[in-house]
Amino acid sequence: MAEQEGSRSARPRGPDSIDLSILHILRDEGRIPVADLAERVHISRANGYSRLERLQKLKVLEGFSARIDSRQLGLKLAAIVRLNCEHKHWRGIIDALGKVEAIEYAGLMTGETDVLALVKVVDMDDLTRLLLEELQSIEGVISSQTDLVLREVVRRAAVLPKKPK
Repeated sequence: MAEQEGSRSARPRGPDSIDLSILHILRDEGRIPVADLAERVHISRANGYSRLERLQKLKVLEGFSARIDSRQLGLKLAAIVRLNCEHKHWRGIIDALGKVEAIEYAGLMTGETDVLALVKVVDMDDLTRLLLEELQSIEGVISSQTDLVLREVVRRAAVLPKKPK
């Protein structure tokens, strides 16, 4: 069906420079009132609400959540765990990893490592239990390698650089 001249596409347009500015602010200040957000990017409050709604419809903005300092909860040890797996079990491995509460991030990888996970635990005993009883017991996991994180230096969602106005 041909689109009439002057009509808009049913698909919403992608993020523009104002949207990117909004995303940068929300990444660092997720609880900012919409009125303050709109003022900072020089748009009306109504435009701010409509942009947030559009970004959610585009699934650019997936939701709002709290950033939790896990160290304040007693999870003082962070580690990067690399898993090597039998590829025929990847669906089950993904499902099982989603149920491991200590995993803060996990991704399927290319190269020698199949899965990379960032885990947070109380101490070395907890890490040992996690590795031996939870991760190594997942069907299809062949081996793991673990590196301790000394200090997290950057932790934030990636957003494209703001476009010049």
